[in-house]
Amino acid sequence: MPRNVNFSFINLRKALGLGQLEMATRMGLSLRPYQELESADRRVRPRHIRLAESVALDLAIEKQNLELLPNDVREKV
Repeated sequence: MPRNVNFSFINLRKALGLGQLEMATRMGLSLRPYQELESADRRVRPRHIRLAESVALDLAIEKQNLELLPNDVREKV
């Protein structure tokens, strides 16, 4: 499955104010595989995108700020 060109792990992570290690940990990944997702060295699967969106949802709830969510997730909420 080709990478969803509308989804950017880097942009989402930075919008959430997270470093790579924290984002990886929250997604249940070690640092290196997460870095490979950001650099497109690893095949991005739908579950990777869902995990990243789940991290965004968790943080939005923690911070009580739905603006942290990607637009497509915000529309679903």
